[in-house]
Amino acid sequence: MSPSAVMVTLTSLLPALVFSLPSAAAQEMPPAPPAPSVLTLSPPGLSRAFINYRKRPASELSKLLYLVDRLGESDLQIVYEKNTYPSRIIMPVARWYLHTHYNRKDSAENWITESCYRTLGSGEPVWVKYQDGSLRQARDILLEELDQLQALS
Repeated sequence: MSPSAVMVTLTSLLPALVFSLPSAAAQEMPPAPPAPSVLTLSPPGLSRAFINYRKRPASELSKLLYLVDRLGESDLQIVYEKNTYPSRIIMPVARWYLHTHYNRKDSAENWITESCYRTLGSGEPVWVKYQDGSLRQARDILLEELDQLQALS
């Protein structure tokens, strides 16, 4: 499948990707043990995502954009509706969803907790798959990355 066909498929099948609305019915996968680090990246304060974050006006939206950028810089995979996608392909769709669905009255933490961790179709949790095959819920990783960002700010 060509790269443009993959992008069309992703944008049509996964309108929310990492940032999706919650749903009551969901089958959860068993949690994996915590990974040694949240993301396999450079330290948060040295990342391109952090450099871009510092250039933006201070806001909750800026924090969420940082998280999207940070995840997009990683070598992780996103498991959405039992399909696995590289995070760098998910990033543009997640950014679009954030810009079209984020309510500026919400804190970043509240939005992640309530609106950002289940798929639109089945309501299954969105999972992040590490290189070693272990899985963690995207919500948990995003909240940990948000805590790290706030510690730097």
